[in-house]
Amino acid sequence: MRLSSSKRRKPDEHTFKVSALNDTTDLSAGTRSLTLRIDHPGVIWTVIAFDAHVLAWNLDDNPPDHFVRHHIKEASFYGTDVWYLDLILKIPSQLRESPKLKINFIGTKESVQWPAKRGKVIAQEEDRRDLALLEEIHTWLKHKTDDSVDAMLFGTIGGYVHI
Repeated sequence: MRLSSSKRRKPDEHTFKVSALNDTTDLSAGTRSLTLRIDHPGVIWTVIAFDAHVLAWNLDDNPPDHFVRHHIKEASFYGTDVWYLDLILKIPSQLRESPKLKINFIGTKESVQWPAKRGKVIAQEEDRRDLALLEEIHTWLKHKTDDSVDAMLFGTIGGYVHI
């Protein structure tokens, strides 16, 4: 995962993480079953995207009956830091093992929103730096457009994992 600063965070700190639970492959049936766990402390409006032929999932509608790009959007309340997605994936018949699933992810850092967080106490040093950058961009934009743009600026985090 790429972070917005050059300083790496410790694994137990505030971070966005996608992992697999109960990951099993049945090559005779040509399926892979897993539960994705999406941990997103301090991150809201999360989205994951992946390419797969999904046979079943625990969402309201049935998945398309072919290999396609999926975008799963989540909008939980602030303070809800984890969500799950159960999947059964079709493994192409010519493969002798289950391929890795590349999952892209993105979300908005709740504490890095301008001007909503202006003047608020921000705990994370990196978030304070990010908010200061948004304030600098806002000041430049205000000057450049003669205050004709009412901008809302957000700090985001994103990356990808192979599971």
